[in-house]
Amino acid sequence: MTIPARVFVLILVVTRAAQPQTPEELAQTASHAMQQQDYATAEKAYRQFIQLSPDVAEVHSNLGVACYSQNKFPCAEEALTHALKLAPELFVPNFVLGKIRFQQGRYQEALGVLTKAVKLQPDNKEARKLYIAALVGLKQYDRSVEEYNRALEVDPNDVDSYYGLGSVYLEIGRGVIQRLADEPGYTALMRAQHYQALRRVARVGGERIPGCYRQIAVGPGNSSGVRQPRDGSEELGCCKERSSRGTPAGHG
Repeated sequence: MTIPARVFVLILVVTRAAQPQTPEELAQTASHAMQQQDYATAEKAYRQFIQLSPDVAEVHSNLGVACYSQNKFPCAEEALTHALKLAPELFVPNFVLGKIRFQQGRYQEALGVLTKAVKLQPDNKEARKLYIAALVGLKQYDRSVEEYNRALEVDPNDVDSYYGLGSVYLEIGRGVIQRLADEPGYTALMRAQHYQALRRVARVGGERIPGCYRQIAVGPGNSSGVRQPRDGSEELGCCKERSSRGTPAGHG
């Protein structure tokens, strides 16, 4: 082969290598990069694809996922939002966009897209749990309880739902206590509750609570109307004495 022929072949090879990839080739490049968790390469390939074919919703969605995987949330939100403009019924952009907004504490915005995600894939546990978490974030506890109960009807062994349901009830209880704390007389009520505990001693051996537990005298100068023993030894000592004598509780 003569020198000019070799130069021609070299130019041909370089020209072919410099040619841009087709959308199909770019899609394959991006898909392979995503599998290898090379999200930067995938993002680059998806952007090149969009330049050639800007109206493919799935590619915008995949670009959003690639950006999200790099913690590039503004890039991800822009791509996912564009995907939903092209195809509102896609599950992935609704779900991932909900995750981004939830992680940023934008619960109301997250709830909208997560509601759509749950409707699109009702059996997707991750989407449903994130949807309920958004409800909890918005303090919509009644709806949260309903959703957790619905999840447990589908899967009675779902430990996460039991834990979530318990957490919601705990928050409801805290809210009740906080509201009570703002009511007049709550402090006096809580002091009285200290002595109510003595009256709720569980039955032991079938015997009733000794009468000495019930005979808490009212003393002067006590604003709560309850005599306050120094350490409870008077009542406890009374009961121990009755128990040691074998006297049936409640008859002394």
